[in-house]
Amino acid sequence: MGTVENAQCMKKGGTPGAKAERFEWHRDLGLVPVSPDGERFSFKTSFPAPMRMTARSLLFAGLSVLVILAGCRTYGGRGTEAQTYEEMGAAVEELEADLGPAQSDLQQLRAAVEQDSSLAPLAERYNDLVQLHESMISAQRQRVDTLSAEVSYRTLHRSYGAMITDQKLLRTQYTRTVRRVYAAVRDTTAPGPEVRSTSTYTITPVDYPDPRKGAEVTMSEALAPVTGTPGLQPPEE
Repeated sequence: MGTVENAQCMKKGGTPGAKAERFEWHRDLGLVPVSPDGERFSFKTSFPAPMRMTARSLLFAGLSVLVILAGCRTYGGRGTEAQTYEEMGAAVEELEADLGPAQSDLQQLRAAVEQDSSLAPLAERYNDLVQLHESMISAQRQRVDTLSAEVSYRTLHRSYGAMITDQKLLRTQYTRTVRRVYAAVRDTTAPGPEVRSTSTYTITPVDYPDPRKGAEVTMSEALAPVTGTPGLQPPEE
C-alpha cells in the first residue's frame, strides 16, 4: 500500500499554499484519503452505523434464503427414504390388484358387443386401456426393483410422484370410458353421473358419510340395459 501526496494541483481551483492531501492506495477501494493526523480510511468510521446494519442484514437474509433453498432440494433422512420406497412398492401392488377387475369389466363389455355392435369401438378402447395397465405394472415394478431405500430422497420422491400420476391418469381413462358406455347404452348424450374428484383440502369428520360413495358408475351398471340386472329379469314363459 503506497502513499501519495497531492498538492493543490489535484484540487481544481485550489489556492496557493493549500495544505497537501495524502492518499493511500487500497487494494479493494483504490485511492482513499488519509486524514491530516494520519488516520487511515476505515469502513467502520467512514460509513454510518445504520448503513452498516442494513448491509449486514441483507447479507444474513441472502444466506438464509440459500440455506432454505438448499434444504428444500436435499430434504430427507430420518427414514423418509425407506418410507417413500415402501410406498412405491405398495402403489405397484395396488395397481396389480386393479388389473383383475379391469379385465373382468372388459369381458363384460365384449359380451355386450354381441348384443349391441355399436359398443365395439368402446370395447376396443377399453382393451387398449387394459393393455396399457399391464405394461404400466411391468414398467413400475421394474422401476421399484431398480431403486432402493439407499437412493437419495429426491430421486425416490420424483419417481414415486411420476408413478402416482400415471396411475391416476389410467384410472381417469377407465372412468371416462365406463361413462361413455353408460351413455351409449342409453342412447343419450349425457355422460352419466359425474364423479367428483377428491379435493386435497377436503376435511371429512370421522364416521361421516362420504357423499362421493356410490357416485361412480360400474361397468355392470353401465351395461344393465343390455345385459339385464340380476334379479330383475322378467320370468321366462
